[in-house]
Amino acid sequence: MCNTIADVALQADNSKLAYYALEFLYRWIHHGEIARPPTHLSVDKGLVVSALGATARTYNSNLLDVSWSILRRSLPQKRVPSPETYLAKIYAYASIGNLQRAFATLNEFETVYGRTTATDSDLFSPFTSLHPLVVACCRNGFSTLDQVSLRFFFKIILTSPCNSYLEYLKEDYLSQILLVKLRVCFRIAFILTLHSI
Repeated sequence: MCNTIADVALQADNSKLAYYALEFLYRWIHHGEIARPPTHLSVDKGLVVSALGATARTYNSNLLDVSWSILRRSLPQKRVPSPETYLAKIYAYASIGNLQRAFATLNEFETVYGRTTATDSDLFSPFTSLHPLVVACCRNGFSTLDQVSLRFFFKIILTSPCNSYLEYLKEDYLSQILLVKLRVCFRIAFILTLHSI
């Protein structure tokens, strides 16, 4: 019954009703986990992908949080979400305008699926799968692009294995070259996005 309510609410883009239905399902799954003996209850992955898509259309971050929590609880212990769910989550964050969490999700997605040999080549393409994220980066023109490229730059600096300041200074010119390359890449993506609209 609750699955049907959630499904109809998501089709109608009624984010409040969908949120309440998914919150009930989350509590239902949680009660199954703490019951004696524990019962593994789950929700259809398609419902979660629909909820993530509705989040992108309705800009409701609460719906995003509860749907991702349900997905995590529905999966068996060592399984990871599918590429479709990661892409839907990235799209939802990009639509809401939370680029920091969109890129954090992209990083998690790349960690899980980036090194597999069976990965589709279009899975990480800014022109197909990640196009909504590129569009979100282009919303305010070059200022947003520069902010995003600077975030990448600082992330690379913070995660690079530089043991001392001198070592950092040796690599600084490489970092500046990398920053310029990132800006050029984002600006090219911006121009291509404008031509495709």
